[in-house]
Amino acid sequence: MLPGVTAKKINLRNQDQLQEHRRSALFAKIPTVIRGHLVAWIGEFVGTFMFLFLAFSGTQVANTTTAGSQTSDVVSVATAPNTSNLLYVALAFGFSLAVNAWVFFRVTGGLFNPAVS
Repeated sequence: MLPGVTAKKINLRNQDQLQEHRRSALFAKIPTVIRGHLVAWIGEFVGTFMFLFLAFSGTQVANTTTAGSQTSDVVSVATAPNTSNLLYVALAFGFSLAVNAWVFFRVTGGLFNPAVS
């Protein structure tokens, strides 16, 4: 418990209300505008990080399976790109963006481009 804060002094009946009061008391000193910007900034950072992490993880999986399947040491310049790997990478980026926009749209509006927001 915080020093000087008890359930009797603030007239709270159960432990959940006391926890909520403590949580809101910590941010009560921060002005509302700054608090809103702080929440939006953290949401934008976490959303962009998760989007890029999942997308680049999918790209890495596609590239490691391609590198392991090549048996020759000589790589031809005229080699056509593997379309299944390109589709896998494109779907990894697309699904990563769709999932993160759906999860974070209430906080950031679903924009994960720092140049836009």
